[in-house]
Amino acid sequence: MTVADISPVGLKLARQRAMVAGVSIDTVRCDLDHEQAIPGGPWDLIVVVCIQCRHLLSQMRHELVRGGKLVIVQPTMTNLKRHSRPSAQYLFKDGELRRLAEPLFNVLHYREGWSADDRHDAVMVAEKK
Repeated sequence: MTVADISPVGLKLARQRAMVAGVSIDTVRCDLDHEQAIPGGPWDLIVVVCIQCRHLLSQMRHELVRGGKLVIVQPTMTNLKRHSRPSAQYLFKDGELRRLAEPLFNVLHYREGWSADDRHDAVMVAEKK
């Protein structure tokens, strides 16, 4: 398993939690807002949580094995009705994630709504075509 994040603190925490759980992980520090590449696969599963990734969708498809899964959880513009952050540049427009994903993936599950964390998230599970 590989965990990628911009934050060295977050990566350290991931390593600590993996050690406690008895799980082996690799960590990669990368800034996906500015770098145009995700860590190279092939991957069976890519999970993206709270990072605006529209510019990486086609690369994620390329890095997944056939039948590989992509899971994305990211706030939408509706989130701004209750919260000023993250700002609009980091949010999907309502319905945008599904529209962007459908030409590249088989969308297995898609939902937009308020989460238990009080974020208005788009949640998608998709499979490489």
